[in-house]
Parts: sequence; structure tokens; C-alpha cells
Amino acid sequence: MKKKTIRRTVLIGAVCAVFLPALWGCGSNASDSDYAGEEYDASYLTDEYASQLVADGAKTVTGTLEMSGSEENCTVTVHEKKIVRNDDYEKGYYIADRNKETVCSLSSDLGLAADVDGETVVLQTDEFIKYNSKNADSLYTVYLIGDTAELILPLNPDSSGGSEN
Repeated sequence: MKKKTIRRTVLIGAVCAVFLPALWGCGSNASDSDYAGEEYDASYLTDEYASQLVADGAKTVTGTLEMSGSEENCTVTVHEKKIVRNDDYEKGYYIADRNKETVCSLSSDLGLAADVDGETVVLQTDEFIKYNSKNADSLYTVYLIGDTAELILPLNPDSSGGSEN
């Protein structure tokens, strides 16, 4: 009887020694609020993450943003716009107001990027709120799951192909 108990104890100990280290990493999250930082760059957000959100059923909305509330409890109103290609205009397009608004909250895992001096950069939520208040006419594509913004990316009409939304 003692040998069975000792074997069982050794077996359980060995199993724990093998599987416990693998479980230590589960549930950890390098960033609890934003994608800003070294782990995620603008290229990842604009390519892989945006594609994954669309594959997961995200709806995209294009427009200017009005942000209210604090970083922890921010509400975003997207004043929906549409880029209309038209060679009669100097830039080859105009931005039409869709006369529609979409109100959403920000995800706790929100990815945010903005065009700063012609370069797409990842920003923290507080940085983005400040940036947007000074650049209220900037266009963005907002990726929504339900009524929650999961990703906000800058939209440059000059480099955007075709009509948006």
C-alpha cells in the first residue's frame, strides 16, 4: 500500500512540475488598456489587427470623432463621413457628410493610432484624446464590435483608394 501512495504522490508531483509552468503565463496581459508601446506598432494595428477584427465581424465606420468623458469612461461620437472620388475637385475627391452619428464606448483593449506629422503612430488613450481635441477635423476608421470601439485608425483621403463607407 505504501508503494502505491508514494508512486501516486511522485506521479502527481511530476505532472504538476510539467504543467504548472505552462499555466503561469495564462491570463497575463502585457497591457490592460491600450495597444500603445513596444509590443504593438502601427503596422500591426493597421494590417493584422484590423483584418482580424473584420474577420471577427467588426463593422467599420468612417468619420470625425467627438470624445467626451474621461480616459476611463470615454464616449466617442463618430460624425460619419464618406470620401467621394470626383475629378472635378482639386484633390480628386470631396468629403461628404452622411448626416449620421454613431455613439460608442472604448474597449479596454483599444488600439489607437493617429497621423502625427505624416506618420501613423500608436497612442495611449489620454494622448489620443488630447491629440483629437486639437485635430478635430481628422478622419478615422473606427472598428466596432457591437457598440464598442475596438480599434481607431487614421484615414488619409489622399492615399485612400475608392469611396469609403
